[in-house]
Amino acid sequence: PLVLLAGPGLTVWHGATAAPWQLGLLHPGGPGSYPVLLSAPIVLAGLIAMSRREAGSPAMTVLAVLALAGLALGEAAPLVVIGRIPADLPGAGGSITGWAGTGLDIAALALIAASLRAFSHYAERGPGFAPGRGRGRLSLPRPGWRQVLVSLVVASAVGGVMASLAMAAWGGPGETLSQQAPGAPAVAADQARGSWGNRLLAMTREGSILGYRLVGAEPGPLVRDLPGAARAPDPMLAAAVKSTVGTVDGASPDAARNALTAMAVGFVGYHGGATEPLVTQLDATAGITRLSNEGGLILWRVLPPGSTTGSSRLRLADQAGVPLASVPVTGDHARTEVDIGPAAAGAPAGGRRLVVAEPVQWAQHARVLFEGRRLAAVAGAQQPTYRVPATAGHLSISLVPAHHWWRWGQLGLLLVVLFLAAPFGSARPRRTP
Repeated sequence: PLVLLAGPGLTVWHGATAAPWQLGLLHPGGPGSYPVLLSAPIVLAGLIAMSRREAGSPAMTVLAVLALAGLALGEAAPLVVIGRIPADLPGAGGSITGWAGTGLDIAALALIAASLRAFSHYAERGPGFAPGRGRGRLSLPRPGWRQVLVSLVVASAVGGVMASLAMAAWGGPGETLSQQAPGAPAVAADQARGSWGNRLLAMTREGSILGYRLVGAEPGPLVRDLPGAARAPDPMLAAAVKSTVGTVDGASPDAARNALTAMAVGFVGYHGGATEPLVTQLDATAGITRLSNEGGLILWRVLPPGSTTGSSRLRLADQAGVPLASVPVTGDHARTEVDIGPAAAGAPAGGRRLVVAEPVQWAQHARVLFEGRRLAAVAGAQQPTYRVPATAGHLSISLVPAHHWWRWGQLGLLLVVLFLAAPFGSARPRRTP
C-alpha cells in the first residue's frame, strides 16, 4: 500500500499543504495548481446528482462511497508522516508525507461519473415526461428554476474544467520544479563523463551509522522515490566500503585502493568534520590523497595502482586478474563502441579478460559483442567478466530495455484506448419497432 499510494512522485517533501477546506474542493495545492474555486462547480454538480434518487440508486451509492473514501484519503494524506528526508539532501530531517491528490483524484472521478450519469438519465427521459401521472403520459415542458439551476451548474462545471486546463498549461509548474543538483564536485563530475567513467563514493555519518552511495554520470530518476526504498547494496561494494573505513582485520595496505579501483571509484567524499577519526584514517590510507575541504565536503583522490590502468568502468586483465589496460567508455552504465588492439607479444597464457565495474546483475541486461559475435559472461565471477580474443577487433556494449513485455503491454493498452476513443460507426440513434 505504501508504494501504491506514495510511490515515486506521489510524495510531498517539506512542502506547503493545502487547507482542509481546499482539499474538500478537490484542490491539492502545490506547483501548477489552479485557483481553488474553479473545482467547486464539479463538487456541486456531483453532490446534486448523488442526491437525486431517479438517477439510479445502486450506482450512485457506489459512486458516493468512492467519493467519500477518496476525500478521506486526501484529507488524511498530509497528516501521515511516511519518512524523513536523508541527511545529504536539502531539508534534511524534514517530514515526507503522501500527496493529497491521489485520494482527491478518486473523489473527482466519482463526482464526474455521477454528474455524467445523472445528465444522461435526465436527457433520455426528457423534460416533458411526467412520472406518476399515468404510464407513458407526456406533458408540455414547463421550464422552471430547477432547469435553470441545472444549466448553470453544468455550464460552470464545464467552464471550470476548461479554465483549469488553460491556466495549468499557461502557468506551468513555475519555479518549484527544477533539475536535481549534481551530487558530485566539479572535478569528480568531469572525470565521470570522460572515457574512464569513474565514480564518487559519497559517505555520510548519522550517529553510529555510516551511509554511503555511488555517484556517477548516469542520469538520475525523474521523480524522487521514498528513502530506504532502494535495492540491497552490491556485496562487492559493501566489501570495498568496509575496506576503506578500516573494518576488515588483516587487510593489506593496498586493500582499500584495490577494492575502490575495482568498482571504478576515482574519488571519495565525506560529509563531516575534519577532526573526526575517519578523516584521519583516510588521510593515512595508501593510494588515497586529499584534494579539498570545502562546504563541509572532504574530497580524496583514489590513485591508480599502476601507470597502465586507472579507475575505469572497463579494463582488460589477465586470467589472474592483473590489470593490463583500460578500455574507454562512451556512454553511461559501461556502454561503449571502441576498437581494441591485439594482445601484446609475450602475453601470459590463458588469454585476456574484460572486467566490467558493475554489479553481477548487470550481465543479465547487457549485450557484449566483439567483432559482431556475442560474448558470454564467465560464471562465478564477482563482477561481469568476459573472455576476449587475443586478436584486434571492435567491442560493442549495449543494454537491452528492462521489462520488455511490460512495454509491449503498454503499447497494446494504448491501441485499445485509441480504438475506443475513435468515433467509428454511425452517430444516428437506433430505433426499435
